[in-house]
Amino acid sequence: MSVKRAFFDDVTHYYCEKTTFRRVGKKYERINIYRYFETLDAFLKYRNGDLTNTDISSAPAAGYDFSNCRTDSTSKLPVTDAAMLDYYVMKKYIDRQFKVEQIWKNDSGVIIKNREFVFDYFFDFVTFLNGDLSWADLITCDGLANLVDITNINLDHAKITSSVSIKLGLPYTPYHPREEESFDLTIQNERRTEKEYLTVRDLGLSSEKKGIVDILQEHTNKQVNYISDIHLGHRLLQENVRSWNDVEYVIRNLVDDILSETKGMLLINGDVASDFKVFKLFVQRLGERKGKKKVVFTLGNYELWDFTDKTWNEIVSIYTDVIMDAGMILLQNAILYENADGWLHMVSAEEILSLSPSELKNKCRNAKYIIFGGIAFSGYNTRFNADNGIYRNTISREKEIKETLLFETLYHQVTAAIQDKPVIIMTHMPKKCWCADGEFQKKYIYVSGHTHRNMFYDDGEIRIYADNQIGYKRRLVRTKWFYIDTAYDYFYDYKDGIYNITSEQYKEFFRGIRIRMDFNRDINTIYMLKKSMYYLFICESRSGTLSIMNGGALKRASYQDIQYYYDNMEKQIAYIKKPLMIYTSYQKRIAEYVKNIGGQGSIHGCIIDIDYYCHLFINPFDGKVTAYSAEDMKYKLAYPSFAALLEMECPLLYANYKKALESTPNALKVPANIDVTAEPVLVLETTIYKASREIRKLQKLNTGVLAVWYEVESMTYELTDNYS
Repeated sequence: MSVKRAFFDDVTHYYCEKTTFRRVGKKYERINIYRYFETLDAFLKYRNGDLTNTDISSAPAAGYDFSNCRTDSTSKLPVTDAAMLDYYVMKKYIDRQFKVEQIWKNDSGVIIKNREFVFDYFFDFVTFLNGDLSWADLITCDGLANLVDITNINLDHAKITSSVSIKLGLPYTPYHPREEESFDLTIQNERRTEKEYLTVRDLGLSSEKKGIVDILQEHTNKQVNYISDIHLGHRLLQENVRSWNDVEYVIRNLVDDILSETKGMLLINGDVASDFKVFKLFVQRLGERKGKKKVVFTLGNYELWDFTDKTWNEIVSIYTDVIMDAGMILLQNAILYENADGWLHMVSAEEILSLSPSELKNKCRNAKYIIFGGIAFSGYNTRFNADNGIYRNTISREKEIKETLLFETLYHQVTAAIQDKPVIIMTHMPKKCWCADGEFQKKYIYVSGHTHRNMFYDDGEIRIYADNQIGYKRRLVRTKWFYIDTAYDYFYDYKDGIYNITSEQYKEFFRGIRIRMDFNRDINTIYMLKKSMYYLFICESRSGTLSIMNGGALKRASYQDIQYYYDNMEKQIAYIKKPLMIYTSYQKRIAEYVKNIGGQGSIHGCIIDIDYYCHLFINPFDGKVTAYSAEDMKYKLAYPSFAALLEMECPLLYANYKKALESTPNALKVPANIDVTAEPVLVLETTIYKASREIRKLQKLNTGVLAVWYEVESMTYELTDNYS
């Protein structure tokens, strides 16, 4: 049973709490339970003062002090004295809907109450507001241009584009974007590499990834989107903007286009805008719309044009503040990495220079991904540099060379320390502009812009992504992307052998390969056995007893000899690997089919998830499949077939399933594990989970971990190697 929400019921005038409850029968049914409280005090006592996820805004609570209660943005509290509150109304068109939000704030600025109304149609919006659209934000509402009569609509101070204002006969404040300088060399590069810019690649997962890590680790691939040289100044001129609202219109649509393809991370490699006011608007809009996406910037040479009276450090500080205020990151001569717990860390230039290669490597040892970057400058470019005015009068040639040499030194520090992990080198200028060494570091990913010479190269070892430089010409703006593997091997640089490790190192290893576990044991000694990129962990108790470690679980070792296990690791791995690979391939085929019809298709142990409640159990001994639904581990409804489960529990997926059968009749042939009956069968036994747990132990081998040890003559789970 779980609390969902609490509210005040205007009909019964009781405080109510809504909960969910599970009941078992031939079919699962969800019912609601309500708890009623006659007084606010009784309600608050029951909730321990927790008013999160609560709407009691219509409850009588005059003079009640809620300052000691737990509240957040989901808390809707009573208005105790409306005269003491500030009232706001927001009217806007966003995400193709019209929205009205009423907000009441106390003198501390805390929202006491708010109400939101959403309309799909403009005239419903107008009717609700009695024609008062004053101060409404309607910049992206292109349909306003179709209005014929606005006699009964008040559009005073409404935010609309100049073209709509002209069409409706309304005044607007003119705004003229500055003229933008273009460089002949970049114009030529842009023309010559137009085809490369227009090419869209679905790189998928690298062949190396598919060869080493199987389905358990597919979710560790992170999509990284990238874009550079947006040049908003040129775009605004080409869009013929006539007002600041027009500028906002262009930027809003552009930001939405960029974010529509962005998954988890976006790299923006400089030359967004030379006009700082325009740049700031772009950043603020991106920050408002990005959600949980991580966005990382470098500056470009155009970003420096507005600051001829500032030092380089002052310019970096100004841009850092604007970007950080919007919840994003500016990278300048620094390392950015995310650890296994999701925390972002920055290593400054000063710290990079102060650390030895081994110290820097250890600092980044638990990084899911690493980005090193900055503008980098063009000290080694003799054709196109500060003498050509690429920074206007902000950076001299002497300063450019000095900053280039600093970045080059930092780069060599990074490459000396981190050689066996993928590192993203994120710079505005390409490598040849800031590094005398023409070689590219293997496994590193180089993302750059500046030249408008769109180019791409990826052979699995050398990876260069400079093919999404938008440039001066107005064109469709989109992001491109690549994948990085965010799983990491904490012991990647250890040679084969037997090592004593700490409990924290043991836990960090499993965090790195994305296997969740609980480990709070007081262990005397932990041995890490590494052989041919496979690991076996064995612990020794204070009494000297050895146990095989499987996450937080221990199993007494048959042989009390560490060397025995190290010597026989390869034999044990070979014995498990062949049938496991066949079984895994069979699971993948079924899981892929589930995904293709719209299901989850995630695999854990012997089980493939269709959705939260519906699953497929793949018997490892005979390959038969049981389709079942369950809300907990005990009560399960086993269906006679995959189709029967979908028809009863997942109607949308069932429709997709039938369409798939029409186009490919033999798309999925899986044997059923139970006899065909008219009704699903209630199953209370839990042996499938025992088998699944055992298979999950074996499947850890796919991530390089030997978590079980069977003596060949007495292996408990003999998998079949003949799945149809």
